Amino acid sequence: IEVTLEIGRKRWLAFVAESSATDTRQELRLADISKSVPEVTAVSKGLKSFTDIPTTKFAPNGRRLAYLADKFVDAEHGLYWVDLATDAPKGDQLLSSTGKVTAFAWSPDSRYLAYFDDTEDKIFVLDFEGDLSTPIDVGGSTGNPSWIDDTGVFSTTSGIGYSKIDDGESSTPREIVTTHRTVQNISPDGKLVALKASSGMTYCSEVSSVWDRETDEITAQPAVATRYSPNFEFVVTSASSTFELLPVADFTADPIASLANAGNCEALWSPNSKWFATENTDDKLVALSSAGEANQVLAPTGASILAWDWGGGPSTGNRYAGFSSDGRWFRYRATSTVYLVSVSDDGFSNPEAVSAGPVGVTSWFSPNSEILVLWETITGGGTALRFFDVSGTEATDDRVLDSATGTRSIGSGGNSTDPSPNLSFDSSAFIYQVQEDTNEASDLYVIDLLDEDAEGRKLTSLACPPSNACRALKTAVFQP
Repeated sequence: IEVTLEIGRKRWLAFVAESSATDTRQELRLADISKSVPEVTAVSKGLKSFTDIPTTKFAPNGRRLAYLADKFVDAEHGLYWVDLATDAPKGDQLLSSTGKVTAFAWSPDSRYLAYFDDTEDKIFVLDFEGDLSTPIDVGGSTGNPSWIDDTGVFSTTSGIGYSKIDDGESSTPREIVTTHRTVQNISPDGKLVALKASSGMTYCSEVSSVWDRETDEITAQPAVATRYSPNFEFVVTSASSTFELLPVADFTADPIASLANAGNCEALWSPNSKWFATENTDDKLVALSSAGEANQVLAPTGASILAWDWGGGPSTGNRYAGFSSDGRWFRYRATSTVYLVSVSDDGFSNPEAVSAGPVGVTSWFSPNSEILVLWETITGGGTALRFFDVSGTEATDDRVLDSATGTRSIGSGGNSTDPSPNLSFDSSAFIYQVQEDTNEASDLYVIDLLDEDAEGRKLTSLACPPSNACRALKTAVFQP
């Protein structure tokens, strides 16, 4: 999930919901949350009914929205778009071909949209400053379109393909033969690209390679790669439960830091590439330093760190652990408690418990690193959302939205373990779903995070099938 911007006075939020309690076909709706009473419009209204709208993405400049939708009649993937610069945005189908579009990606400048046609096994590019009825044929592919600057990158049957797009014209596609066909990381200057074999998150069992885009040379890594640092200067490799932090410039160099009893191969780099957080076999939080300081081992007494879950959460990703975007904080879940750690160049502070309920389930930082949102169960049943101000040097308990009874569920959409499909936010607003009873409709609210006295503003009521967990809200995406 992603997140917000203004066009004129409007601030758009896109969300996908089911049509009614008895009709599980889906609609894409837009809400102008700049208004005290948000206006909600069904942009897919008038088009064929959709059984599923699996992917919704704003262009980086926020002026367009593209989405995939499965038609109710033939389940064909259609590609649609919404022009948000108009007074009355509505969904229009981009492609009328019989092919199935299964993936797409916006270019960084928002001018181009690359998509994969599953029927023709090709990547095509749409130019929004040109003729949308004539897509640019980039070449054969097996999917996974992405962008590096003005160059479209895609997987092929034999490796990685790429084509530079310049003023609506595609250069002759080039192919690099390699068994690693998925982009994992890109250096800040775009020169080096880390590749891996699969499109999933199985870093524990994969050897990766580095593609030099200036020479088209591929350098294989000697060990399994778990994570490249954001500045692309360091990589942590894993072998036989041992982590080694190595310089990308020389994989054969002596390790900068190592951890012999690594307990989990899923781990996290700090945004400044100084710290690498993971856990050891004693279920302790461990911080490795790329500057060569001694490893720090932290964890509350008797606590064990649970799964580093990469599967859910709003735009900030991991719902159990993560750094704030400015690198000043680290959050993680241990047993039934969520902890917050202050991070500096000198290291990690002692963890502080921030969840108050019997089970602290999930947490996220806002993109501007000023708000920590915590979702937890509360005594007596039900769930609560708690907001912390982390803009300063200490975390301040800012506000609580908690439930009145055990049947009322805030944020979870009826799911006691994963609220992520029902929560999303940007740096100034947070959207959440409330279900009063498992057999009743739920309501969707948005709250202003910058106003301490603000209350949730209702967007709409959503369908909830009888005797079923309310999954009426599928996705929610703010403008970037």
